[in-house]
Amino acid sequence: MRTCMKAWLLALVLCSSAGLYAGEPEVNLIAMGDWGRGNAEQKAVAEGMAVYAAAMQKEHPIDAVLLLGDNFYTKLPGDEKSEEWKTVFEDVYDAKRLSMPFYVALGNHDYEAMKSEAEMKYAKEHPDSRWKMPAKWYRVDLPKEKPLVTLLCVDTHPVNVNTELGPEQRQWLEGELKKERGAWTIVYGHHPLYSDGRHGDYEPLKKFFGELYAKYKVEFYLAGHDHDLEHLQIKDLPTSFIVSGAGGGALYDLTEPAKRRGFGRKQLGFVGLTLTADLATVRFLDEKGQELYVFTRDKKGEIKVVKEPAPEPPAPAKDPAPAKQSDVPGKDAPAPTPAPTAAP
Repeated sequence: MRTCMKAWLLALVLCSSAGLYAGEPEVNLIAMGDWGRGNAEQKAVAEGMAVYAAAMQKEHPIDAVLLLGDNFYTKLPGDEKSEEWKTVFEDVYDAKRLSMPFYVALGNHDYEAMKSEAEMKYAKEHPDSRWKMPAKWYRVDLPKEKPLVTLLCVDTHPVNVNTELGPEQRQWLEGELKKERGAWTIVYGHHPLYSDGRHGDYEPLKKFFGELYAKYKVEFYLAGHDHDLEHLQIKDLPTSFIVSGAGGGALYDLTEPAKRRGFGRKQLGFVGLTLTADLATVRFLDEKGQELYVFTRDKKGEIKVVKEPAPEPPAPAKDPAPAKQSDVPGKDAPAPTPAPTAAP
């Protein structure tokens, strides 16, 4: 009964805003990263996503989920034939309530033990699965005909940025940005360019990707890697930077509130985006599917905060026990190598 009441209340909130644009072309997305542990936290976020998707169904179903990398912290014995596909992905994200395609980006943990290759093979060998990953970087238009939104998945791992593969990917991205695109362009990958989380800003990516985002006025860049939820607007840059890395991994502390450049919360959850021809609404939601913070962005780039976040709860006393290797800040991120040479 309590779960039904929460879903009903959430539906009222969502319909009150979505109803303003009823009848207009619309794309709805969920974005979430750093999830693949098979733990209680991942399952809680998955349930929140299902609650949110059910509420959105009243007006317009979710078109796709964007997975922002670190898809498998676990091993994949048997690679694309591993049982982990069932226990960590297919069964956790209920196919009846979350039936939309999941478009996948690779994270640094996905490059361990060749899991990145297994993830692409699984997509190829299971075309009926919701798991979609045609390449390490790729384009999706929603809808396919007369697209409203252009999605560009990038691979931010250093091997595809700071080696001979870097210029290849950068040339591909600029080529796609030069083409005709939907009213909104969303680029998504694993590492953030800007973050108030533990890893902070990633300088090589500011040059490698950031220059193109500014040149072609990309509206949104979505990332994970820092296990938190963030919205940053950087002065003189046209892009809204979103971090949604709270899909189930151990949460990370952010910098102290007075030094943050925007919204940030150490909280399990995910991000929902609703895009019409003229307006994008971005919702940060917790693991119960409840709104934490909401902002809108119009086609002129004007940002309006629709729902302010509640006061942040005080930080709990720190656990003196040593952290696990994968949860130590900086241990899951390779040290950046010198910035790549831009493609000609």
